[in-house]
Amino acid sequence: MLQYTGLFLFVMTVPVKVLITAIGQHILSGVQQVQNKDTGAVEAYWLTNPHILEYSHQEDGNTSIGMFKYCPVTEEQAYAMNPSFIVSIVEPSAQTLDWYNEKVYPSQELELNLTPETDEPSTDSTEDGADADS
Repeated sequence: MLQYTGLFLFVMTVPVKVLITAIGQHILSGVQQVQNKDTGAVEAYWLTNPHILEYSHQEDGNTSIGMFKYCPVTEEQAYAMNPSFIVSIVEPSAQTLDWYNEKVYPSQELELNLTPETDEPSTDSTEDGADADS
């Protein structure tokens, strides 16, 4: 997520975790706790860019992993999830985290130009030609 604050552009990040659900799904997502102000109890988990992991065991003993959007029929990128649905939350491996970040946040050059007439930012984004979904 990019946030323009006048002179600086900040990239806001949340920790990426693997959530294991009560029905056995593995969800790779940015995760934040939503807590009750009075009791401190976790009311929900706020998931950012959640993706379901799918495993396929190969004959050679290796495991391939596929990743797809949690809810592919919507453009929304953030969801609240009931904490009673989550069995466990674990850290992803460094390799898995790199893979997630490459798929979900593809590299793009972002250039900010302030025009003297309006002092408003304009952005130019260029892609390296790679397909973001591959």
